[in-house]
Amino acid sequence: SMMHVVDLDPNFRLWFTGYNHQGYPERFLMGVKIITLEMETSPKATVTRLLTSHRAQIADAPESLRYLSFALCLMHSLLVCRRKYGLWGWIGEVDYDDSDFSFSLRFLRKYEHYRNHELPMAKIRREIYSLVYGSKVTTIDDQRLVETELADFLGRKHNQPGMKYSSHQEWLVPSES
Repeated sequence: SMMHVVDLDPNFRLWFTGYNHQGYPERFLMGVKIITLEMETSPKATVTRLLTSHRAQIADAPESLRYLSFALCLMHSLLVCRRKYGLWGWIGEVDYDDSDFSFSLRFLRKYEHYRNHELPMAKIRREIYSLVYGSKVTTIDDQRLVETELADFLGRKHNQPGMKYSSHQEWLVPSES
């Protein structure tokens, strides 16, 4: 029989599992097509995805933490993107995902009572390194890289709107996060 094409609502999502369960006929599961979608891993796509998925959490944060959240998001996306370069990106096996960023963002909220100029940046960097990013690297060179990235992206100067991360205009701290 011929299938009829229907206009679907753009918000429609279908999720189906191949989990083995007596309620699923084995013959049916054998005929199912397996489709996987890989998320785009460019820095820009990763930043967009993270800022979109954590929009409410970032918007509710004090101004100084919003700027730090953006810096943390950009740093996280660059660390994630290094994976595609294999041994040129990481010497050891390193696998960061969105949950690392989510945890770091929740961790930053513990400093919401500080004013911008009072934020203990060295302590924040040390704790985020110890609890999240540093705990996943196994070689000294990778550890040094993560520490350097944290120092670069979570330095005091990055608490200001308009701070540039590169010569490109798209990589700067937004005036309104």
